[in-house]
Amino acid sequence: MKPSSFYVLSVRFPTGGIRTHLKYARQLVENDPRELRPVLVCPDDAEGHALAATLGLQSDFVQYAQGLSVHSLALATFGAARKFGAKVIHSHGFTSAITSFPAALLPGRRHVVTVHDVVTQGMIANQSKAALTALGLAMRQAYAIHAVGQDSAESVRQLPFMTRASHLRIIPNGINVRQFTNVTRVDLRGQLNLVPNTFIVGFFGRFMAQKGFRLLVDAVKVISQRNLGIRIAVVTFGSGGFVREDQSYIASLGLSEAFHFWGFVEDPAKFMASVDVVVMPSRWEAYGLVAAEVMAVGTPLIASDCLGLREVINGTPARSFTNGSVDELVECLLAEHRSNTKKEAADYAPIAVNRFDFQPHARDIQNLLLEANDA
Repeated sequence: MKPSSFYVLSVRFPTGGIRTHLKYARQLVENDPRELRPVLVCPDDAEGHALAATLGLQSDFVQYAQGLSVHSLALATFGAARKFGAKVIHSHGFTSAITSFPAALLPGRRHVVTVHDVVTQGMIANQSKAALTALGLAMRQAYAIHAVGQDSAESVRQLPFMTRASHLRIIPNGINVRQFTNVTRVDLRGQLNLVPNTFIVGFFGRFMAQKGFRLLVDAVKVISQRNLGIRIAVVTFGSGGFVREDQSYIASLGLSEAFHFWGFVEDPAKFMASVDVVVMPSRWEAYGLVAAEVMAVGTPLIASDCLGLREVINGTPARSFTNGSVDELVECLLAEHRSNTKKEAADYAPIAVNRFDFQPHARDIQNLLLEANDA
């Protein structure tokens, strides 16, 4: 089968880190006469349409799945691979890896899987043996497994058939550093009518258990109970997930006045630059993309030492606390309030810009797809 000028880009969950990763890869990839053109396969919903717009794809090069089931996405991926004669199928995430498996079995096809998660003990315990076996088979059959970090790569080896896999490749995640330098701040205190000495804490991400938002809520509750006279305003920049349930939880603790829900922002840099500190209380990450963005901006960061995040904050001025520890998060917040690390964060920003620049990694991903197409 001759190499094609198209490849199928299969995305079941076009949100959060996956959407940001694809946006950066699209922005930073260098022009190459051999460059493959993506044909996007994604759900026919608001998030799917938003991803298509972010990637600048015309409708002729988008195959929307008729439904959100694994079956419907598998059919759409299979159909797109045949229609465009695509030799390479590039799936993002574990679910997309499974839905792309049938299309990858077509003659002459090569399957590249980008892993945007880690295989946790909870995942192993909660998923059926059949589901884990199916995922392991899809991953084992792939031409290459692209992991966005070391922790992510090592965790994949817990899946069936993947213990000694030799086709795992680590191409680190990163950011479009141009979006996180020379940033203009937003007057959050003025817009939110906060008193001048308010300690503004930023939270960026979806409201899911993985992101640990309630750990931050509990930490604010502990600080408020100590009557230290500290005014804290937590401003969140995100949407989806269990935001309503989290808002109800905050109300039940009597903390509603301390939390401000800004909503999702397409360009987070100016908001990251406008808070006193950003907190990432994640339970696990494939790669701490928000942490890289915050450090490139030059804003202080408090982050858990969870999988995927620990490798990003290692060797940086970020304050770290044990994953899941409310008490340690409280102490980090109080320490930052007493003696802020704004100078250290600002001094580290140029180093972060160099360290987390995604451009060379975007080129590596492009080369991996070209390699699969030529194989």
